[in-house]
Amino acid sequence: MCSINDMGAGVARETKNLTRLPSGIFQVEFNLPADINALTGMRTWRKSTKTRDPKEAARIRDEIMVGWRQEIERLRNPSVEERLEKLIRVPSDWPGTQQEFIRDLVAAPGDDDGPPSLAALLRNYVGIVRGMHGAAQVMHELAGVPFKGSAWKEFFAQAEQLIVLADAGDSLVSKLMVVPAAQKAEHDPNKSVPITVALTTWKKNEHPTKATASAYEVMVRRFVEANGDLSVSEISRQHVRLFRDKVEEQVRSAGTVKNMLSKLSALLNWAWKEGYRDDIKPVKGVQPTKNANAPKKKRPFNADDINRVHGYLAKAYKPEDDRYWLFTAALLSGLRAEELCTLRTCDVREEFGVWCFDINRENGKFVKNDASVRLVPVHKQLIDLGFLKHHARTSSTGRLFPTLQPDNDGRYSGYWLNQINHVFHKSLGFGSDKSFHSTRHAFQDQLRNAEVELTVRDRLFGHTEGFGLDEGRRKRAATSYGDGHYIAVLNEGLQKVAYPGVDWSVLSERTGQQEL
Repeated sequence: MCSINDMGAGVARETKNLTRLPSGIFQVEFNLPADINALTGMRTWRKSTKTRDPKEAARIRDEIMVGWRQEIERLRNPSVEERLEKLIRVPSDWPGTQQEFIRDLVAAPGDDDGPPSLAALLRNYVGIVRGMHGAAQVMHELAGVPFKGSAWKEFFAQAEQLIVLADAGDSLVSKLMVVPAAQKAEHDPNKSVPITVALTTWKKNEHPTKATASAYEVMVRRFVEANGDLSVSEISRQHVRLFRDKVEEQVRSAGTVKNMLSKLSALLNWAWKEGYRDDIKPVKGVQPTKNANAPKKKRPFNADDINRVHGYLAKAYKPEDDRYWLFTAALLSGLRAEELCTLRTCDVREEFGVWCFDINRENGKFVKNDASVRLVPVHKQLIDLGFLKHHARTSSTGRLFPTLQPDNDGRYSGYWLNQINHVFHKSLGFGSDKSFHSTRHAFQDQLRNAEVELTVRDRLFGHTEGFGLDEGRRKRAATSYGDGHYIAVLNEGLQKVAYPGVDWSVLSERTGQQEL
């Protein structure tokens, strides 16, 4: 195969998925695997680079190939939302789209909770829909308009049946929710490879982040220590148990053991799809033993904890330092660490007279889910401490915290979290049940103690609630309340966060209390 530089302008000749057309423009071509061909009905994907420059074409090709590999992975492992769309149809009177309905149905309930069962999700959502049904009926009666309740009744009947099926572990539901939709490659015993080779091939094909690749390398190393470098086709449940026991000898956390088992399961699942194994079951059902300690749930900071942290910050940093503000800003907003650390100065702005943090996906920022895209008012206490002065001071840089640098995974919170959690545990003596994430737990507790209404708490916290945060339902919220009024409602709820017993003067003495 010739190089790009050897290609004649009038002949389409390929190199590494790149073809030069008679026009001189380069085109990316990729022959699809058999399972993706069966799913899409296409044999080849093609996309123009719109350039005649071979080096630029190669760069564009690499970007396109990354996107195609992600699409292939999505097709092979359809999301829960995509599978649920095959099972559920919304009632005709539902005030939103099918996609919105499904997205709300599977939204994660909280950071520290594991994924709930399908039955629990359905029960929760049916309860919400029943409330909406009652409200809709009342509104129709008040307006003197006939209420068409038949579709709602049909929906509830179908939902109850689905809950029963989910509770019983019905095979149809199980298959739709668990088994990959794509066909796997035929297993060839002669094709199987040692687990270390499988890991190398997986990294080459899947392009994981450095942190993810490193975690899988640790997992495979421990597996080899327990069982040797077995062929992936030989790995049985007994080998998995030996691996689990080996991990438990080295770590005491059940959470770490589960994480290792999960990674082994994912690697064997990949090997199954590639035809290296004829099943994916050896890890299923293997759990940490009683020898492993259950992971501690994170606890909120109390007033004494907060005063100690503020004392440390006042001594360690000046108000001009980014790190001076991160803890207190999180404490008074409930923002996740990455949401806070990636804020741009334009993301702090006035909305209907209220200063807000605008949490969005612009400029490639990481956002956990759709409900996390939101506006969060800036707490008056934070403004009194001089936070808007910091905002003005960094406005020319474009980033609210410009000195924070991304880690190997591109997370701007990574290095800061390592540093501040080390301070918490080593310098301030907090236990492992408290970390920077405890600011969110403290914020949630304060909202709850102030009896802030649930949907307002959910919106501030970035959890799915009645309206959601996609554009369609934001418009419906504006219709019902008006955007300005709704921001005012959020602000009223947030300003109730008080933290009794916290001495803010430790910080205010350094920053002054002048507002811009």
